[in-house]
Amino acid sequence: MPIAWERVLAKRAPFLHSYVKVDLDAVWETPDLIFFGDGAPSKQQVPVQRLRQAHADAWEEASEILSSYGEPHGYLPLREAIAE
Repeated sequence: MPIAWERVLAKRAPFLHSYVKVDLDAVWETPDLIFFGDGAPSKQQVPVQRLRQAHADAWEEASEILSSYGEPHGYLPLREAIAE
């Protein structure tokens, strides 16, 4: 869906350089795009399997953790897995 620039930009927008008027849908479809806007890595770089294992490990010991307030800084094995 193209962006209706006349609805989102100031009235002086027609005088801006053409690079401001970009079809963002086309930009997102660029295969080698590296988006730095939110600091998120590409989907291929997210260690999904390791996160699933860390999640499973955390829930395996959940009865111990949920019976009290737990560690003040969070579940250590999960923190270590995220930090790794």
